[in-house]
Amino acid sequence: MIAKIVRFPTKPAAFATEEELIAAERRFAELRRLPGEDRDDENDPVFDLYDRIMATEPRSLHGAAVKLRVILDPDIGIPSGESEVDIPGLQQVLAFIEREVAQRDEKGKPPG
Repeated sequence: MIAKIVRFPTKPAAFATEEELIAAERRFAELRRLPGEDRDDENDPVFDLYDRIMATEPRSLHGAAVKLRVILDPDIGIPSGESEVDIPGLQQVLAFIEREVAQRDEKGKPPG
């Protein structure tokens, strides 16, 4: 089990683009596959990526999926214990999905 650390006194910096968010998820996955001891160092890049991914608002369904995959990571995400970035991250995903649904409704597209 990987310990969840709540450590930043200020809000983590969000990624500026969707491409950066997607690249961050790839890097997050690469780091998670590396063997090693439990991650509990506050300077661990996995935690930094997690925090920044959660701080980044999704701009597409792909971005929303990135956030959901990361927040549901069994060792670092919500299953390991809720952190202060989890709920705002989920609220961003919900807000994005609601905007997408509203836009589809306005354009007369069928739901889904």
